[in-house]
Amino acid sequence: MGTRNVSWGLWKYFLYLLQVVVPSSEQFTVIGSEGPVLAPLGGTLELSCQLSPPQQAQHMEIRWFRNQYMQPVYLYRDGKDMYGETISKYVERIELIKDAIGKGKVTLRIFKVTVDDDGPYRCLFKDGEFYEEHITEVKVTATSSDLQILMHPPNTKGVMLECHAGGLFPLPHMEWKDSKGEVIPATSKSHSRDGNKLFNMTIALLIETRSHRNVTCYLQNHLTHQEESICVVLSGELFSWKIVWITILSTILSVLIAFLMMSFVQQNVIHEKVREELVQNSIHKETDQCEGDQSEEQVREESLFDIFSAFFENEECDGDQSEEKISEESFQNNISIHIETDKFDGDQSEEKVREESFQNISIHIETDEYGGDQAEEKVREESFQKKVSMHMETDECNDDQSEGSGGTNVDIPEEEKQ
Repeated sequence: MGTRNVSWGLWKYFLYLLQVVVPSSEQFTVIGSEGPVLAPLGGTLELSCQLSPPQQAQHMEIRWFRNQYMQPVYLYRDGKDMYGETISKYVERIELIKDAIGKGKVTLRIFKVTVDDDGPYRCLFKDGEFYEEHITEVKVTATSSDLQILMHPPNTKGVMLECHAGGLFPLPHMEWKDSKGEVIPATSKSHSRDGNKLFNMTIALLIETRSHRNVTCYLQNHLTHQEESICVVLSGELFSWKIVWITILSTILSVLIAFLMMSFVQQNVIHEKVREELVQNSIHKETDQCEGDQSEEQVREESLFDIFSAFFENEECDGDQSEEKISEESFQNNISIHIETDKFDGDQSEEKVREESFQNISIHIETDEYGGDQAEEKVREESFQKKVSMHMETDECNDDQSEGSGGTNVDIPEEEKQ
C-alpha cells in the first residue's frame, strides 16, 4: 500500500509539471481581486490577475489598459516588455511582476498613486485568437492632515464657527455634533478642488444661544470609514458680547437717526430759502415786465406824439399855403364877379368894385384867422356860399338889366393881390 501511494503521488506531480511546461490550447478564464481596491494617495498600488485553471502564460500576450485597448498601461508580448507602447504617464511609475507567470499569474505595480489613477483597470490574457479579461476597480483615497476650527468674533447674531479640511479624496462626509453626539444642522457647506484635484471642504455653524457649549466637527471617509474630529469648548463670556454689541448698535442707530433728522431739517431750511428766492425773483421779473410794458407804452406815445406833431406841422404849412391859395382864388372870384356885375350895371364905379373886393378879402382873411384848424374843403365850401350870396344880391339889384356888352378890365395893384 505504501508503494502504491508513493507511485500515485509521483504521477500526480508529473502531470502537474506537464501541465505547466507544455503549452495548453485549452480555454481559460481570468480571475482577480473582487470589489474595489483602495489605493492611498501617494502610495503604491498592486493589481494581480491569473489564469484559471493555472497554466503557463509566458507565451501569451498580457495587456493592462484602462478604457482604450490601444492605449495600454503595460504590455507584455512574446516574452518581452513592450515599454514603447505604454502610455507616457505610466512609463516611469509601473512594473509587471512575473514571478508566477508559469502558473498564469502576474501583478501590476503602480508607484506614487495620484487622483488620476482612480478608476477601472482591465487585465487581458490572449492565446492565439482566444482571450479573456478581468476588470478591477481602483479607489484612490486621501484623508485630511489638517482639520481645524476657526471661530469668528461674536456679534449680535451669535458666534460663527467654521470647520475646514483640505487635501481630501473623494469628497468626504462632514458634520457638526453636540456633546451628546447629536447632529447639529450646519449653517452652510462649501467645497472646492485644488491643482492636484483634491477637495477642500468648509462647514459653518452659527451658535445663537448658550445651549451648545461643546461642539465637535466630524469628518468621515465613506470608502475607508476613517473618521477625524476636532472639538471646541465655548465660554459663556463669548455671549456677553451680545449685550455689548446691542448697546453699541443702539448708540450708533441713535446717532444715525439724529443725524438724519438734522439733515432733514437743514434740507427743509434750504428749500424754504430757495423757495423765497424764487418768489422774489418772480416778483422782480413781474416788476421788470411791468416797467418794460410802461416803457413800451411811453415809447409808443412819444412815437405817436412825434407823428402827430409832424403831421400838424405839415397841416399848418398846408393850411398857410391853402390860406394864400384860397385868398387868391377868392380875390379872383370877386374880381370876376365884379366884372360881370359891371356888365350888368354900367353905372357902378370902379372904386365901389374895389371896395367890395377888399371887403370880401378881409372877410376871408378873418375867417382864416379864426378857423385855422378847419380843413381845406370846409373853407372852400364857405367861400362858395359867400360867392353864391353875393351873386344873389347882385341879381336882385339888376333885375331889369339886359345883356351887357364886354366887361371892363380892372387893374388891381400887386399889393392888393398879395
